[in-house]
Amino acid sequence: MTKKYIGLILGVIILACAKYMSPPAGLSPQGLLSLGILAVGIVLWICETFPSAITGLFLMILVPIFGAMDMNSAFKSFGNTAVFFIIATFSVTITLSKTKIPDKIVARMMLWAGTDSKKLVLGFLLCTATVSTIMSNTPVALMFLGLSYPILKAVNAKPGFSNLGRCLMIGIPIAAMIGGFGTPAGTNINILTLSLFQEATGSSVSFLQWMVVGIPMYLVMTVATWFSLVKVFKPEAITAEILAELRKKTSQFGKADAYEQKVKIAITTLFVLWIAGSWVPALNTTTVAMVGLVAMFLPKIELMTWDEFCKGVPWAVVIVFGSVNVVAAAVLTNGAAKWIAGLFISSIHGMAVLPILILFSLLIVCMHAVFPVGPAAVAMFTAPMVSVATAGGFSPVITAFILAFGFGATWLLPINPVFLLTYNEGYYTMLDTLKGGLIPSLVMIVLLAIWVPFAVALIGL
Repeated sequence: MTKKYIGLILGVIILACAKYMSPPAGLSPQGLLSLGILAVGIVLWICETFPSAITGLFLMILVPIFGAMDMNSAFKSFGNTAVFFIIATFSVTITLSKTKIPDKIVARMMLWAGTDSKKLVLGFLLCTATVSTIMSNTPVALMFLGLSYPILKAVNAKPGFSNLGRCLMIGIPIAAMIGGFGTPAGTNINILTLSLFQEATGSSVSFLQWMVVGIPMYLVMTVATWFSLVKVFKPEAITAEILAELRKKTSQFGKADAYEQKVKIAITTLFVLWIAGSWVPALNTTTVAMVGLVAMFLPKIELMTWDEFCKGVPWAVVIVFGSVNVVAAAVLTNGAAKWIAGLFISSIHGMAVLPILILFSLLIVCMHAVFPVGPAAVAMFTAPMVSVATAGGFSPVITAFILAFGFGATWLLPINPVFLLTYNEGYYTMLDTLKGGLIPSLVMIVLLAIWVPFAVALIGL
């Protein structure tokens, strides 16, 4: 029996149990149904029973069918501002991919590294992570993986034998995920977490405030990942002949053309306005993103065509994102999130703040290793953990950052969709990922429990 059928069977069983079982004390029948629908989605996504967007649409219609919410109330939750922010920010990915900017970054980075393969790996990881602060994880990973293939071919890096291949094939997808920590625009998980956090508390986190917390996180975690990979796998050296070929290729790039200059100006302007929004309320991040998108189609600017935009936006991601909002709204409305919070609060009763944060961070990091469906998990944990923070006497925004970062990247098993871009290449095994990812996972737990609370206090949240 394939996992698709297993997912379907488990989904039916979970839904039947949620419908006909008596709910536990403190949880309403609608609350149990809401959690059941969320669990069905998790199972179907993990087992890939349907395409991800079809699963999302299926969950949306289950909510009114089973009476967890009426249809109008449920579907209103789909199209919040975060959905439109995601759609608009893919314009950055599309326009950047049409330039030679990524190629130039890699060429200069390799010239900097010379024959030192460890420096080369560090350069690849830092460049991947940095670009990923403003671009979606998957296209960034694909971009830098494509740039790594000629290098691996030049050094005759054979799958299953080359340590340089292991370092790059494991490191690049991880770095693409880590880069998402840097800004709210870095990954969809960030936007979803902020949206759900604001819904649960009425508070918000500005673009600049996020960067104060997120930029040190992505830099430290990138270096920690690099250190672990090169210590565990010890990549082979780069020859002088390869560097000579690179210098020849670099000389052919020439100066930036008019299109590339316009892309640089557009992206810089977006960032300046997003940061300015920390002080100017009118410069809301979604408003800036939407106006920026429109501006890219203005006459004499025209950074992309409508067809390029339609093809460049992963509409399946948008549908999944919106459907998670619908299910999350049902979980919140029917008190299921508050019930989960009660269970967690009772289990940590009497604990100090630091042990609570360490246990929560450990739970999230380990859970993400075997549970690659981040949006569903964030939807399940956000409201309960806000209640835990309130009861524990610490800032609820700490738990929002822990969720966003914890479900934004994973190191232990290559079952995350970004990881799967390289796993089938044969350069590394699941055990390789586990060996290389153990140290950065531990570093991540420490940073979540110690750096995040410190940084949140620093920015006054």
